[in-house]
Amino acid sequence: MKKDYILVIDSGVGGLSILSKAYKILPSNYIYFADNKNAPYGIHSKEKIYIFVKDIIINLLKKYNIKIVVLACNTATTAAIEKLRKTFANIHFIGTEPAINLAYKKHFKSAVVIATPTTIKQQKYKNLTAKTPIQIFSLKLKTFATAIEKFFTHKHLWDGFVIQKNIYNICYYCRNSDCIILGCTHYGFVKEKIKNISQKPIIDGTDGVLNQISNFKDKLTNFNNEKSSLKFMVSDSSLASKEIYKKIFNEILAKV
Repeated sequence: MKKDYILVIDSGVGGLSILSKAYKILPSNYIYFADNKNAPYGIHSKEKIYIFVKDIIINLLKKYNIKIVVLACNTATTAAIEKLRKTFANIHFIGTEPAINLAYKKHFKSAVVIATPTTIKQQKYKNLTAKTPIQIFSLKLKTFATAIEKFFTHKHLWDGFVIQKNIYNICYYCRNSDCIILGCTHYGFVKEKIKNISQKPIIDGTDGVLNQISNFKDKLTNFNNEKSSLKFMVSDSSLASKEIYKKIFNEILAKV
């Protein structure tokens, strides 16, 4: 019997935080695709993002029986998930969104959502923020995800400086708000730094994605079969890039 797979897609390292938890607590067969050639998604139009993700899925379907696709990227979710669901009607899509509802459940009155400009300008994001009673302030971060990607994959000192500069900008912007909501999975890599400097609670929607994966478990013939398998793929076709993502994943996995 052909294996069923869960495909996790991100433009780089961001989705590894979701993958590591899913791999550990929700055993199945996973493929992680880092579209690092087109990273970061936050600088592209929604039309381009849709094409990027669509082409990834089409190519992988030639070899793998993909039943679930996790868009481990807020930008890809807001820009393309609805169109992807229409294109691939037989695949179950799970997206990542700023956890505004979680902030509401925690009784916060106001929040700053930090996200890429592409995420914030999408109608899906506007609808999400419009229907909440929480006062939402949206902070567009143009360079943050890129700097995090470069720093954690290549350890460039300049990117560390850019990360620090963005964090202080976030802290200044959120000084009168109750909490900070992460609107990009890349930001999870530095959420402890943001929390320590801002002294604000950080709202991360990772657990919501895991709950959705669990809800779809009956769609897979081999879900929770006591073992997980994992394939790493990168769009730049570099073995070195693939090994970098594997290394980062294993470091995260050891902490889960």
